[in-house]
Amino acid sequence: MNIYEPNKKGSYVTNNEQIIIKLTKMSAEKERQMLRSFSRLPLKNKLEVLDQHRSIFHQHKQNHQNIANNILTYVSLVLAVDRIISSNEKLDIKALAIKLKNQSQSSKRDKIMEKWAIVKTLKIEQNMSFRQISIYLKKYHKLSVVHSTLHKIWNEIETGE
Repeated sequence: MNIYEPNKKGSYVTNNEQIIIKLTKMSAEKERQMLRSFSRLPLKNKLEVLDQHRSIFHQHKQNHQNIANNILTYVSLVLAVDRIISSNEKLDIKALAIKLKNQSQSSKRDKIMEKWAIVKTLKIEQNMSFRQISIYLKKYHKLSVVHSTLHKIWNEIETGE
């Protein structure tokens, strides 16, 4: 009896792999991706995965009594990782957006600081407004900055507020 059967791509898959694919509803590559993700998770999330793993295992054990425990353990681990990652992705997207915004503001501030001598000269000697300075920086230095940002940085640096 041959325990290997060809799949759609022509390669051979074991019965165990077929069972795992059927239970997880994921490709073998997606399963490997889940396991790699598990290894990169922080300890707190790994413990959450293991808690969920236990409950998923018992649910599958009740529904599929004829399947070996090692297969059900693997399936429940992959499904638990998928659940945790799915729930964390929503939080990670928000955190990533905040992080990118802060990096953008930081890099913009660094660029303004590189041109600070120009800003100071225009403000004090030319008596230009921050709005006029922002237009000047955009036109001659290709630095798009809002006048209120210039004013805020001016207050921090020059007036010490």
